[in-house]
Amino acid sequence: MKSTTPSQAVTTASYSMQSPVHRTSYALTFPVLTLLVLAGMATSVMGQQAIPQEARTQYQAGLAHAQRGNYEKAIGAFTRAVRSAPNFAPAYQKRGQAHHRLGHWEMAITDCGKALDLSPTFSQAYNCRGNAYAQAGRYAEAIRNYQMAVQYNPQYSWASNSLGLAHLMLNQFDAAIQPLEQAVHHYPLLAQAFNNLGIAYQRKGYPVEALYNYNRALSIDPAYEKAARNRAMVEAQLSSADKAFLAYNAELETHPELASPFFHLGNMYADAGHYDLALIEYERALDATPGHGSLYLHQGIAFSALGKPRLAIQAFTELLKRLPQHAEGHLRLAMALESIGRDAWALLTYERFVATASVDDTRLHWSIQKISHLRSR
Repeated sequence: MKSTTPSQAVTTASYSMQSPVHRTSYALTFPVLTLLVLAGMATSVMGQQAIPQEARTQYQAGLAHAQRGNYEKAIGAFTRAVRSAPNFAPAYQKRGQAHHRLGHWEMAITDCGKALDLSPTFSQAYNCRGNAYAQAGRYAEAIRNYQMAVQYNPQYSWASNSLGLAHLMLNQFDAAIQPLEQAVHHYPLLAQAFNNLGIAYQRKGYPVEALYNYNRALSIDPAYEKAARNRAMVEAQLSSADKAFLAYNAELETHPELASPFFHLGNMYADAGHYDLALIEYERALDATPGHGSLYLHQGIAFSALGKPRLAIQAFTELLKRLPQHAEGHLRLAMALESIGRDAWALLTYERFVATASVDDTRLHWSIQKISHLRSR
């Protein structure tokens, strides 16, 4: 593949990325849940230090303005907060984020730097500063800041997504894949990261893996136009061998009796309760038939039975890359997410199960009750 300079990558790439460096800011895609969590940073970051009530009041006013898109007013409120409490790191960070939304990259960088002077392990401030560097086209500096954000908070999926995307902008495809995989591992419902993974694999020359990831993005958000355009592009580029491979794996889903004997042996071990042995056979089966989605379902079930929900989540996520409408996969993923306390993500995944399950599925009523329970928490 012909390489391009970083500046050319922005203008010549035909892929639709979810990006902090495009006109629509990455930061604007944060879910409401994340914004609400960030609203509590005043306590978590400042620890034992006392913040005057006036500063807290202005900080909350700034958050309210920012959520309504009134960034100039937000900046004013955060400024009053730091005047009242010069050691108020979250207020500097949020003011930097507001500057970032208005395209004031240098002011955003400065404010996030002030937050980090006060709180050197403040992962959101590193992420915010990374976004500003990326918007300014300073990708190497953005990468260093995203790396620090992930170092201090390894489960910070949005920072991992941005780290991968910054590598993509430099055409560093292998370097992009690892943080993007980490992002979807910790947050299996992050459609933007799946789309960016698809781009990375497509540009590396792996169209089938790219297609799997675009499918996963669209299974999470069926209206995701960027992923739909990318999927259409990669489908047009599939070779006859790629199409044959996909057709073969589709046949395996319809007729599992054609699958590797390792798969059947694994099922026999699982039926007998020997899940550790079952996993060995499933791994051998994946080597023989790597695109067989149902293998990931059984692998995830075995991990769940062994009390390893995070590995189960990874397996169910791989399943849903390949079979985005797999109702059982959505249900199993939701249960695994709930088991580790990821209630908000579990709720969304239970909703996907309800949307994809057949009307006569006896678990629908139970899932609807589960959704109601999670919403009420």
